[in-house]
Amino acid sequence: MPYGKKDRHHKRVRHEDRALCYRYYNMEELIELDQPIELFVVDISAGGVGLRSRQPLNSGFVLIFDLNFGLSTYKIMAKVMWSKQRDSYYRSGLEFVSMPYKLRGEIKALTSLDQAL
Repeated sequence: MPYGKKDRHHKRVRHEDRALCYRYYNMEELIELDQPIELFVVDISAGGVGLRSRQPLNSGFVLIFDLNFGLSTYKIMAKVMWSKQRDSYYRSGLEFVSMPYKLRGEIKALTSLDQAL
């Protein structure tokens, strides 16, 4: 069952960007892709990221990709929690498995600022 707003522990903010995923984990196996999965970041929180993609993302897979945020690029690992088809694309929710401490702080600062506005 897809996660909803009531299941969220962190405030999300809009963040649009494009990312390429060349590797992911399927259970314990690391899969290397010749052609990357193109990801479109929609929103972000300290706990996860919302994405759109042209292909479905399987629940439980852990994607590894670079995320541009502010002036920096961060290596991210995030687990696919759900993925639904919407018209010509798929909308997915991912939970961070591993993310740099600095990025978590920047996201929390941004969500705090967003709440103050």
